[in-house]
Amino acid sequence: MSELVDSYPKYYQIKDAKTLPENKKPQAILDRLNKEIPQDYERFTDMDGMRVDYEDGWFLVRASGTEPKVRVFSEGRTAERAKDLNKIAMEGLEKANQQSFLKLK
Repeated sequence: MSELVDSYPKYYQIKDAKTLPENKKPQAILDRLNKEIPQDYERFTDMDGMRVDYEDGWFLVRASGTEPKVRVFSEGRTAERAKDLNKIAMEGLEKANQQSFLKLK
């Protein structure tokens, strides 16, 4: 059994979340997020959040159904790549949050 498991590529995952201020709507930030991340991805899907696929990993950003949070799930072929993808998503969320705040004024 372990030989079979070893034959599959190893992937690394990171789970993260960003708590939103009470006046922020998660969907407004998700709508803005695509403009705030680098556009070098292979595929983008916006069903039930936002999933961005790269050759060597992906990240998914979606609104929590129970809390005022946006959750981030990242996966990469290396631990370092999973961290990099998480950083891209979290920095994009921060920029989208700031831009959303500026638009409300």
